Amino acid sequence: MKVKSPAFQFYVRDWLCSASVARMTGDQVKAYINLLCAAWLEDECATLPNDDIALAALARVDTYTWNQIKEPVLAKFSLLPSGRLYNDRQMAELEKQISYREAALQREERKRRNQAQFVHNKTTIKPQQDHNKTTKQPLAQKMKKK
Repeated sequence: MKVKSPAFQFYVRDWLCSASVARMTGDQVKAYINLLCAAWLEDECATLPNDDIALAALARVDTYTWNQIKEPVLAKFSLLPSGRLYNDRQMAELEKQISYREAALQREERKRRNQAQFVHNKTTIKPQQDHNKTTKQPLAQKMKKK
């Protein structure tokens, strides 16, 4: 089962220092951040439909406003071969989270295998006999037998 992450990294300094975001109007900034959030929650994570009506709804603006503000907002997105839109930075974040999650799963699997192997070894290996205790007889007993 694939568990979707409820959050993505948001680098405040990068956001506030971005020249392209600084040039956006309030409605454009609102639309952009709403689209980033909506993209993260889509079934195809970090992507959006390439449809103006759907994008206006996800940006939480009416279609008239969307048509007035969309150019600088959509400039922050690229088109996938599937026809869906994505933001480069957000897609990189998704890939980073996937890599981290896969590495964590691999660590857990190795830990589980090691624990199972330890239990298996502990129950199947017989203790070795101490040959020094069982084969050595006191010298006095050896002399009596002769």
